[in-house]
Amino acid sequence: MTGKAKILVIDDEHNVRWAFEKALQKAGYQVALAENGVKGLNLYKTFHPDIVLVDIRMPEMDGLT
Repeated sequence: MTGKAKILVIDDEHNVRWAFEKALQKAGYQVALAENGVKGLNLYKTFHPDIVLVDIRMPEMDGLT
């Protein structure tokens, strides 16, 4: 793999997304954020992440659906 690994973080809590974003960017990763499963799935299709970190309890669509 070349370049920065891409990580998609999907969580309904703003503070959690913010903390993951700051820590992962500091570690050298390219990060994309979504606040629910529906938006995360749409972002997955365009961002093409290497890893997805998903909260399993969210409104609309949870991390297990």
